[in-house]
Amino acid sequence: MDRTFAVRRVLIYTLAANAVIAIAKVAYGYSTNSISIISDGFHSIFDGLSNVIGLIGIRLAFHPPDARHPYGHRKYETLFTITIASMIIFMSFQIIRKVYMSFFEAQKTEVTAISFLVMLITMAVNIVVALYD
Repeated sequence: MDRTFAVRRVLIYTLAANAVIAIAKVAYGYSTNSISIISDGFHSIFDGLSNVIGLIGIRLAFHPPDARHPYGHRKYETLFTITIASMIIFMSFQIIRKVYMSFFEAQKTEVTAISFLVMLITMAVNIVVALYD
C-alpha cells in the first residue's frame, strides 16, 4: 500500500472520531461547568484541526519535483508541523487562562455518572484510534 494513501486514510478516520468526541466533550463540559472536560474537548477539536492540516500538508509535501522545486516539496511538511505546534501552544495558553480565571470566579462544577460515561466513551475511542495508528 502506498505510504501517502495509508497516512491519509488514518488521518481521515482519526478526524471523524475526534469530531464526534470533541462535540460530546465540549457540549457536556459547558453543561456541567467542568474546565477539565471543556479542555479535553478543545484538545479533541485541535486534534481534528491538526488532522486537516496534516492532510493538506501531506498532499502538498508529496508532489513530485518540478521546475520551481527541483528537490521536491517535502519542506511543506515541516511548515505544517510548525503550524500544528503553534495551535497546541495556543490551546495550552487558553486552558491555563481558563484555569487561572476559575481561581477568581465562583463556579460550581457538576460531576455526575454521565461525566464519567462521556469520558470513558471518549477514552475508548482514543484507545481504538491509538491502536489503529
